[in-house]
Amino acid sequence: MEKYPYNLPRLEVNKELPVYTCQEFRERILDGEYLVIFDGYILKLNSLISNHPGGPLAVFHAVGKDATDEMRAMHPDIVVSERMHRYVVAKYAKDEKGVSFVEDLKLTFSKPTPVDSTVSSEKPIDYEAAQEDYRKLMVFLRDNKFFECNYMHYYKEMFRLACLAFGIFAFILWFGKESTLKVVLSACCASIFWQQAAFCAHDLGHSAVTANRTADTRLGIILGGVFGGLSVGWWKKSHNVHHIVTNQPENDPDIQHLPFFAISPVFVNNLTSTYYEKTLVFDRASEIFVSMQDRLYYIILIFGRFNLYAESWKYLLGKGYVPFRYTEFVSLPIFWMWYLWLLSHLSSWKLMLIHLLVSHGVSSILHIQITLSHFGMPVTSPDPKNETFIARQVRTSMNVDCHPLVDWFHGGLQFQIEHHLFPRLPRHNLRNVRPYVKELCKKHNINYIEEYFIDGNIFVLKKLRETADFVKLYISSSSKS
Repeated sequence: MEKYPYNLPRLEVNKELPVYTCQEFRERILDGEYLVIFDGYILKLNSLISNHPGGPLAVFHAVGKDATDEMRAMHPDIVVSERMHRYVVAKYAKDEKGVSFVEDLKLTFSKPTPVDSTVSSEKPIDYEAAQEDYRKLMVFLRDNKFFECNYMHYYKEMFRLACLAFGIFAFILWFGKESTLKVVLSACCASIFWQQAAFCAHDLGHSAVTANRTADTRLGIILGGVFGGLSVGWWKKSHNVHHIVTNQPENDPDIQHLPFFAISPVFVNNLTSTYYEKTLVFDRASEIFVSMQDRLYYIILIFGRFNLYAESWKYLLGKGYVPFRYTEFVSLPIFWMWYLWLLSHLSSWKLMLIHLLVSHGVSSILHIQITLSHFGMPVTSPDPKNETFIARQVRTSMNVDCHPLVDWFHGGLQFQIEHHLFPRLPRHNLRNVRPYVKELCKKHNINYIEEYFIDGNIFVLKKLRETADFVKLYISSSSKS
């Protein structure tokens, strides 16, 4: 197989390989082989299922597909150039349409000019052309060093975290006589610290800082576990699946929140979650909560962090492969040791409770930022058979338009579209990549959704209200029948 005529890591396979037709490819999968297409090669991943760093579902959701774009987006270059060749078993014959992968790409990208990102609903999307241009853009960003991390950005982040950490302790241990106001200020510093630490842990989880998975994961465990009480391993397992099957009701754990939320009426159908391996029963509790979900949205998110604690421990105590299990087992108790030690310096249970509730309540801003990206977006594709990676990621993600001076507040989550297309892109480069993505979407009539923060909240609440109204009609019709 000829190499691509541009600078992307390639599989180096120095052996003769058989060629599988589409029919043979399907038959082998039915016989129990976990086969995935990457750059025209077929990879057999049975031996990787039990110890895949991103969890087994990240592999399962790629089986039977050409996952070239997903795998390139999610994996560091070293995985492609030095590890994937171990799993290659064959070449893949082109399908009935004569298309299985792009063999010849020519760079056409240059500095973008401002464009109107609105699109015409009458013009159909050329998915293959959009996919080809997405791959061109990937190469352009690599060649122009957009994937290289500027560590000065993270030195600033560490300084900000250090200031917040100082505030957490100083308002309680120093600064004169104890008062409710100082307890609240300490709690607010804690909540903002957890928010900003989560942004950095998110970057580390995507290997977007050092590009070394082990080093980034260990740094993430310090930020997320020791200072935040959350399992980075649990987050990576869930988040990697989310990136691959974004907004798919049966598969994406980030939108499976019954009985509290349902972002689409399809959840009334008792869907089976492939992530949780159980039926998401739309029971009486679901009817009650979902019918009021737009009004309960912020109230429920106030308690979101407590759920993350539970999910973290459930993951670490569960069966199956858990990378860095023992390291995380040590990190989470350390968090509770320093946090409870800090609370022990307060003179009353009332003040302890105020600190606990305010710190965890204000940190709900992070949960709002996370859900804002996808809760209002479609869960079904207009063309599921032909929709490619770029079209699916843009369709299911929403950006938050903001001034560069408040980029620190959103921590990269304001550029969800760019992040989902290029997960390993360092956060500080997302804004610079945004014009290229908007230009690409305009060219191929892909709807690029971007709202101001307040407007985005209104947009999501409106979508939640639409599902809530459907549920009310559903309950009414069910009771009559």
